[in-house]
Parts: sequence; structure tokens; C-alpha cells
Amino acid sequence: MSVLVSNEINVPSHVFREYDIRGKAGEEIDPKFAYLLGRAVGDKIKSAGFHKAVVGRDNRKSSPDLHRALIAGLHHSILSGGRCG
Repeated sequence: MSVLVSNEINVPSHVFREYDIRGKAGEEIDPKFAYLLGRAVGDKIKSAGFHKAVVGRDNRKSSPDLHRALIAGLHHSILSGGRCG
């Protein structure tokens, strides 16, 4: 099963787990997905009265692009997204 996130992206529902998000980089999770995720999470954080988020990443080849896209989505939600590590 997949979830239609917008007219341009279709995300498999199995990437959303109880405590994390996991999927194949470049196939199931890409920068567009990370950007939209950043916007959604940013909206939730902002509606809770907060304006900052810290984003970490690991050393996988896909991490820099996903990291940048997620922070761009957070910034779209008028949040300060900083990096950790």
C-alpha cells in the first residue's frame, strides 16, 4: 500500500513505523520526500509552540542530500533547523 502525499510523490506506507521512518534511499525516500516530511514535522512543531529543531544524520552516501532537504522543509515552516554532529 502507498500513500499519495501530493500530485508528485507517492510514498509506500511501510516506510512509516511506530518510532521511525525507514526505506530505501533514492527509491522510497528521496530529497522530495525529506522536504515534504520537514514541512509536515515543522508544522506540527510550530503548532505546539516551538520554533527550533535539531536534525542529525549518519555517514551514508544519501545523508547529505536528505539532510539538506529536510532542513529546507523545516525552514519553509518558519523554523530554525540546525544540525547536530
